[in-house]
Amino acid sequence: MLSISRGFSLIEAMIAITIAGILLAAGVPSFQSWIQNSQVRATGESVLNGLQLARAEAASRNTLVMFTLTATDWKVEVLADAPLGVAYQLLQSYSLPPTMLATPAPLSLTFDGMGKVQPALTAMQTFDIKNSSACATSSTGSGVRCLQVQVKAGGAVRMCDPVLSLTKNPQGCV
Repeated sequence: MLSISRGFSLIEAMIAITIAGILLAAGVPSFQSWIQNSQVRATGESVLNGLQLARAEAASRNTLVMFTLTATDWKVEVLADAPLGVAYQLLQSYSLPPTMLATPAPLSLTFDGMGKVQPALTAMQTFDIKNSSACATSSTGSGVRCLQVQVKAGGAVRMCDPVLSLTKNPQGCV
């Protein structure tokens, strides 16, 4: 008579749990680095989108629009002349995750109806996007990659990786 055994023996279950534990222990550091890199990219893209929104709204409304970055958030506001001064109309705001840093903060940039920064920038304005960990110092090094958002004097906005060279990689910074 044949007996059919169903399920796992205790030894088979222990071996499977041990292998799963080893694989998990090997993958956790790279997974944490991936999560931190994703948070840096999401914060950088939010700052980039806020600047692009301010520039586009200024051009489409033909008025001044201000982008303001603080340590905890950014906001885009329309500046309109009012009888008693300047009135602000909030277009959009975004709270930065608590572990993320965008420097320098606080900072305000005002875009005019032509999409240019007013008063005109004498040099490119940069925003460093990073988290509380140290940034990777090479493109092959492990660790968290920090990003930079750049605003040129003419109003053009882009995000880049300061570790990479622009002459060798279009994602690099100047």
